[in-house]
Amino acid sequence: MSSPPPFDDDLDDAALIRQVPAGVLRDFRDAYYPDALIQAAPALFLGTNWIQPAQLRAFLRTQGTRNSPFCLTSSSPPPITHFNTNESPATPPRVKREIKAEDDDVIDLTSPTPVKLRSGIEDHREVYSLLSSDEDDFEMVKGDNNDIKPYIPINWQDPSIISRVEHGVQKITKNKSVIRTIHIDNCLPEYYPVPRVAEAYVVHLDDPKFTVSRTENGPIMTPDHLIANKDQDCWRGPTGSSEIGTPIVHILGGIKCRRARGTCRGSFVCSQVDENLVKVVRYELDSSLRDAIAEAQAKARAEEGSRPEDFVLAKACPGVHGDGTPCSGLAVLRVKRNPGIRRPDFIGCRDYDRDWQKTHRYIEIPDSVDIRLLRQLFNHGTFTSTTAPQTEQCSRIISAHIGKKAKKCSYSHIKDGKPVEGKMVHRPCPASREIFVPIDTSIRIAVILYDYTKPHNHPMPAPVKASYDLRDLYVQSLRALGTLGATVRLVDNAESTKALFGGKVPGLAHGSLQVARLKRDIVCKEKRTNTPEGLGLSGVNLKFREDMMTLTLEEQYIRSSIGTVHGGQIVITCDTYLAHLFHEARAFEVDTTFKRAVGVLNELEVVIWCGAAQRLVTVARIYTDRTDRPHYKALFDEMQKVILHVTKKPIRFKRFHPGGNLICLNADMEVAQVQGACDSFGATIDTEYSGITTRDADILATYFVRICYSHVKRPIHAFKSLVTPTELQSMMEFPYMASNEQIEAFSAWCLASPHEKIHDWWAHKLKHAWILPAILPFLTNIEENDWRTTNSTTNNGEAQHHWTNQNTGIKLPLLEAIQTARKTDRKVAEEVQMTLKSGIAINPHNGLQSRMSRSTQRTATAARKSHELAGRENLAAQLRDQINAEASRRKDSQALTKHLKEQLAATQGKPARTRRAGTPPEDEASSCGRVPRRKERRHKDAHPYNPPAFSAQPAPVPLKDITVDTINNTYTPDFETEHTPYTPDFDAEHAPIDLTENLVVPPRGPRDDTSAVGAPLNAVAAPLHGDGLADMPRAQGESTSGWDLAGIIPNTCVPATPYDALPPEYYYNPPTLDLYEDLIFDLPPGPAQLP
Repeated sequence: MSSPPPFDDDLDDAALIRQVPAGVLRDFRDAYYPDALIQAAPALFLGTNWIQPAQLRAFLRTQGTRNSPFCLTSSSPPPITHFNTNESPATPPRVKREIKAEDDDVIDLTSPTPVKLRSGIEDHREVYSLLSSDEDDFEMVKGDNNDIKPYIPINWQDPSIISRVEHGVQKITKNKSVIRTIHIDNCLPEYYPVPRVAEAYVVHLDDPKFTVSRTENGPIMTPDHLIANKDQDCWRGPTGSSEIGTPIVHILGGIKCRRARGTCRGSFVCSQVDENLVKVVRYELDSSLRDAIAEAQAKARAEEGSRPEDFVLAKACPGVHGDGTPCSGLAVLRVKRNPGIRRPDFIGCRDYDRDWQKTHRYIEIPDSVDIRLLRQLFNHGTFTSTTAPQTEQCSRIISAHIGKKAKKCSYSHIKDGKPVEGKMVHRPCPASREIFVPIDTSIRIAVILYDYTKPHNHPMPAPVKASYDLRDLYVQSLRALGTLGATVRLVDNAESTKALFGGKVPGLAHGSLQVARLKRDIVCKEKRTNTPEGLGLSGVNLKFREDMMTLTLEEQYIRSSIGTVHGGQIVITCDTYLAHLFHEARAFEVDTTFKRAVGVLNELEVVIWCGAAQRLVTVARIYTDRTDRPHYKALFDEMQKVILHVTKKPIRFKRFHPGGNLICLNADMEVAQVQGACDSFGATIDTEYSGITTRDADILATYFVRICYSHVKRPIHAFKSLVTPTELQSMMEFPYMASNEQIEAFSAWCLASPHEKIHDWWAHKLKHAWILPAILPFLTNIEENDWRTTNSTTNNGEAQHHWTNQNTGIKLPLLEAIQTARKTDRKVAEEVQMTLKSGIAINPHNGLQSRMSRSTQRTATAARKSHELAGRENLAAQLRDQINAEASRRKDSQALTKHLKEQLAATQGKPARTRRAGTPPEDEASSCGRVPRRKERRHKDAHPYNPPAFSAQPAPVPLKDITVDTINNTYTPDFETEHTPYTPDFDAEHAPIDLTENLVVPPRGPRDDTSAVGAPLNAVAAPLHGDGLADMPRAQGESTSGWDLAGIIPNTCVPATPYDALPPEYYYNPPTLDLYEDLIFDLPPGPAQLP
């Protein structure tokens, strides 16, 4: 026995085991364990789990030398050294080769007798030399070990994966060896790097969590199956299940193993893919390229549909002949026989035949398609626009796990203006590996050996594969929530699910669980596990039979499932305790709800008000698929049988039977339902007690049917645009009429209405004689007090629909809808029993008084809001009327002003000269070709007039830039009484210039003016001297003053072209002016020379 090396007492157990050489561990094993056990259970001594640290320390103390240093040189594997992959790379140890051994001389901890060792002391150190070597049998490892590349820790792309490394040559089989072994303990990576040297992965799966089966009673999944299930790369190849040729794996202690060979299935890529994305040599796990592909695909999806060409390409439609064979005709663009203005074209088939017209291609062109591009495509086979559309190279690369299902690329491709169809092409991968799995299925370990000369040629695939553990975790989440009514949304958002997935929703815990389809499949599969007949009517019938055989009458829930003679189906369910409450109700409501159950069967809820518990209760649920009168009769007949069978008491109406509790049936206006109820309950009437001998449904309904007022008023709202508000209010209040005269008058008005909708609405009421008695209290045969104490609406039933949907879910398969309702009804029954027992109601404020108070408050609030709204609308109407009136007055004022201006303009200026006959036009009469200026109103194109604001010191105004007009004998301002006209204060003695040379004054008629303004004038022409007016020439016997120039006002409305402009040094400085728009605009157009 070799002497064990010294050790440090301060080392912990794990560190101590790592430092002890393999040979010493064999000595320790042989010393403490019998040979029989070593031979019988060699797998027990794989790894280091069998070592007891206390026994090992004792063995080292008794056998070793405590403080002497030691080293190890051997041609066998060096000490079992474990490295955390997160630490720095380790350098492989040097191995001393001395003696070549035979092939079967293998170092193995599981062998009963160790191979020959030679030990000695060299340089005061203990040296171990192994006398066996597998160098000649190792095909993968050649050359000097000094050339071995340093080990680089593996980045598993998953922080939960931790591996340890064992350096040194290890023999796998007779002809295969590795220089390094990577141990993975009780975890499964999703990706494995292809090593660059001969390495082996040893996966330990002895944890009980890996002892699983695919089915409940199926076989345990083998280690290689677990590895392949978790691996995101896809592999194909034989599993090596045959025992013939099973190799002995020496690294596992010389046990027989089967060899599962696998070749990577590669990937599927689009034929238009970017080659830079697929030219890959993948050894290590590098997710950068995978992330780049995901980013490129996200960009492609974002741009998909943003180009009109995409819609054109997306409209492929294969035609089919009448016999089902594919049509060989190509798609062509045709014009409709009766084209409209929206889309006159459609996509048809070139081989159109009238005999096959229903099966040939006919595609309406959507609005999103550019018809211009579509015509280019069909006429030329390409887009002929000047800027031909072009798409980038495709990035569609998918895993072989799902790639075989895809035949065509889902993205559109346009190259050189021509649409190109992308096909998914399989791209093989040369990577291969072998997995050695013990024949003994109790040994949960596997050795993975990659061919390190053949790396992957595709990027790391996206994690689209959900392994068994993820699926099992999602199933656990589903079961924690409960399968009844479970949906993907409910499971994902459940707090129990987040707890199982580490505080995350499933989609964030793993990428594969982002796919809703995968999760739906898991949910549906789990639901089908307990329902082998499915979740439809077959499953309901099976559950019904099982309950009848295994449950008591009180425990059963599905009470009846029958088919009617008319081909209908009826399923009735009820809780036993709630069914008894039927005999304590005063009225019941039957109404259909369409949300809960999917399929052909709809649900009818039978709802009562339980006064003792102060709550609504659904006493029965009926699932049916027809709504005609005979079917409703069969439905109510079956309901009476079920209630009698469960409660041992029949359904009894107060008006029909002695001791009856029911007053009425609250229903909507569905005629077939009411008539079917009358046919069913009429057959049970006690004629002697009730005195009712007729069985006519129109008459019987008047004794026990009351129609919901909400359903009565609902169609009236549609008439709002057809009638006045007063008429609409009268129509809404017709259910409260109290005499035949009122009804007759209202009926005559409705039938005489010019609107067909109103006429038909009232004719429907008259057609069925029972409707008006079920609405109007003075026509009904229900007693007045009973009528007053029953509900006027079916709001209870409507509210119960909503409550049931909240508690059970909607859009459920039939069996699931029944099972969820069963759970809810059982809970309600227990709550009602507790309320009656303890006196504590679920809602203590739900009594008659409280409900009446809340109803009154709601009515008052609605009336107040309506009143406020009406007030706001009235105020708004008044303001609109005022605005319209003001606008009308302003329009009239503007029209009057325009008219007065036109009259004023007609009184000024010379009358239009009439051209004598035979006179040519003026532009043709000129001897020099002079064309006279067109006469237009001077203010036609003028800018809006803004009177200038003059200061106390007036600014000089160049006289040459203005045209001066004046008031002659015939003009007197009509606003003199309201405004003060402009009267320039001129000094006639100091005028600097002669106005007669520069002023352009239009001719005026004579004026007789005796006012203070001055004497009559026939002409105005005064020389200016200094700051006053000089003597002006005037007619004989006439005089003038400065007031006579009150009309000399500069016309600033439009620029004027003066005649004989003044020199620039002369200016006219008027005093402060008071200008008036009317005065300026009404001056006659155009200047005129004084004679």
